[in-house]
Amino acid sequence: REIRDLTGMVKTPVGVSSHLISVPKSMFKDHPEWFSMVNGKRIPEGNAGCWSNPEFTRYIVEKLTTLAKNSDAELMNVFPADITTRCQCPECTKDPDPSSRWYNYYRKLQDEIHKTLPNLRFAGIAYMEYRPVPRAEVKGMDFVMYCQSDRCYVHKFNDPKCKLNANSLKELNRWMKKCRMAIYGYHFDAFNCPMILPFWNILADEIRYYHRNGNIAFMKTEFPVGRPKRQKPEDMYHITSRLAGYIYARLVWNPNLSVDKIIDDWCDYVFGPAAPEMASYYRRMARDWENSGAHITYYTHPPEGFAGKFVSKNLVKFAEKNFKTAEAKLKNHPRELKQVKLEAA
Repeated sequence: REIRDLTGMVKTPVGVSSHLISVPKSMFKDHPEWFSMVNGKRIPEGNAGCWSNPEFTRYIVEKLTTLAKNSDAELMNVFPADITTRCQCPECTKDPDPSSRWYNYYRKLQDEIHKTLPNLRFAGIAYMEYRPVPRAEVKGMDFVMYCQSDRCYVHKFNDPKCKLNANSLKELNRWMKKCRMAIYGYHFDAFNCPMILPFWNILADEIRYYHRNGNIAFMKTEFPVGRPKRQKPEDMYHITSRLAGYIYARLVWNPNLSVDKIIDDWCDYVFGPAAPEMASYYRRMARDWENSGAHITYYTHPPEGFAGKFVSKNLVKFAEKNFKTAEAKLKNHPRELKQVKLEAA
């Protein structure tokens, strides 16, 4: 129950977190007034609900209170239904700032839930149309997670060539004047298919930046994990990105670790006698990634547009030479189980 965050030792809260501000579409027949109004009409697809409807609010408060009780939650971080149109009725849109609409409504939900669960803590998330800094006050939350879908995964934060990162940090700094923040990343969602992501120097730069600067509670990132039947290991996200994921995890717990030493440690374990060649390959991949001159940010891009700037003929030749040398080293060892695993890796 204890984790070390960027500010010291803290207790891990048992929490409820999801897109729970919603109503099942099956309830539209009996309660159409609970659903979002779009173009003057209530629609079943508007399951994010009408936030100005007191019955909808009562339904949400009861749902969240029950969830918190049943899970023995200490902290709740809930947010509107994802990728669906918000209510456009005159009362819901009275405030022209979409971000303020959500945070004001969320505070209303918190006040109602506290009548039953006075010790329940809350957190928030800056996402979708409520990611911009709201004009309204942001109160009563341990932190707000900034969904950093606007950063570039090719350049470091202080790179003057990257306006994406400059703008992302500017918005985050505005948020930090409102409340304590956390970071929700999308690094491993960058492309729409599994592929190696050699951006560990970018990860290190980001993690160290947040360790040094500002009011950041923690970092997390989406990391697809799955083992579909009959799928090759190299076609799984968590296999192609395993080194980047490992480096990310190591650095979040200790930002001062050397990336090169983590790579060496990884290669010694995974590749055995072939470790020097593979470590050299990974370092070259990261260098060419950062020198590609491209910008990659959120979300599920087709890799074809980036590949031509990244995978040069020189990089291919370098990789093939290193692989050939690595394979030759392995041939001098008996083909035991460990040897087969090294060759596969």
